[in-house]
Amino acid sequence: METVNDVKKKYQEGHKNRLQTRYTNETLDNFQPYEVLELILSLTIVRKDTKTLAKYLLDTFGGLNSVMNASVADLTNINGIGLKTATTIKLFKDVNVCLLREKMNRIHVFKSVEAVHNYLILKYRGVKNEEFRVLYLNSKNILLKDAVISKGNSTKTLIDFSLIAQEVFNISATGVIVVHNHPSGDCKPSEQDITTTNSLKSFLKYLNVRLLDHFIVGFDDVFSFAEDGLI
Repeated sequence: METVNDVKKKYQEGHKNRLQTRYTNETLDNFQPYEVLELILSLTIVRKDTKTLAKYLLDTFGGLNSVMNASVADLTNINGIGLKTATTIKLFKDVNVCLLREKMNRIHVFKSVEAVHNYLILKYRGVKNEEFRVLYLNSKNILLKDAVISKGNSTKTLIDFSLIAQEVFNISATGVIVVHNHPSGDCKPSEQDITTTNSLKSFLKYLNVRLLDHFIVGFDDVFSFAEDGLI
């Protein structure tokens, strides 16, 4: 005779199978956010219900986007989320970042500004510390390299111009775009941001390298120094 636990287990397994079949037939177009998260959780949580946990994660973090951008430490603080599951969630976000970066390696940066902005927003959403990044470009404005120059606390990052110069010479870049994030979410430049940008522009000019733009990344927007007439 089947027990309540046996019936519950069969239901859970059947629900996961139905969800996976739906995904195979429909992709994710008709899925609710909790169902998308259910699918991800089911990859590592095999013998337990993931629907309730998925809804709890959405409520706790404030939405699917926030769950996917949560740190491993924050995720593992949730009862039912182990290291394997947390790293799987993080992996989904990071794979998307890699795909967007790969796309950037094949495009003219200034003909595809939206793609660059989407990459940067996804890259930095959920990052709690400020980071300074440089996109090195060739004469056709195609991305040669995307590298972090320095990391700081939540409000300040120190920049070593000599590191940028060294990389410019190493890969024969003719132009650069500098990027940093504001963990507060506000992408408005500070006076220090403006001063640093002007100093870097003057420094690169002596190297015969163009400073094409400085992007500041907020939560869901990107500020462009070039578009605002500050370069």
